[in-house]
Amino acid sequence: MKKSIGYITRHEINNWNIPQKVQTAAIQYFANLKKKQLSYIVTEYLDSKNNALLIYNLKHDKKIENIFFLSVFQLKLNISNFSILNKVNLYFYLENIFIIKFRSFNNLF
Repeated sequence: MKKSIGYITRHEINNWNIPQKVQTAAIQYFANLKKKQLSYIVTEYLDSKNNALLIYNLKHDKKIENIFFLSVFQLKLNISNFSILNKVNLYFYLENIFIIKFRSFNNLF
């Protein structure tokens, strides 16, 4: 069975310091709007500079199909890690962006 997961961070998001409870509520609401149920939420470390826990989960949980973010600015991946996202759908709440399996990711930057 395919999974949808959420992703929240403890670091600033584009100069905003958004509490984890708010991030969690927003991505759960967004997932419900998209008729998806979150299997779990990945919470990144405060000092993470490259989305290490997100990458770890993607490498070890092959059932992940969708990832819900509060904002595209949560992604701080090295360019070499972008290929890991090519097998999942990405949802960004604040920007109201849905990316199907990495096809239009380059258009964001």
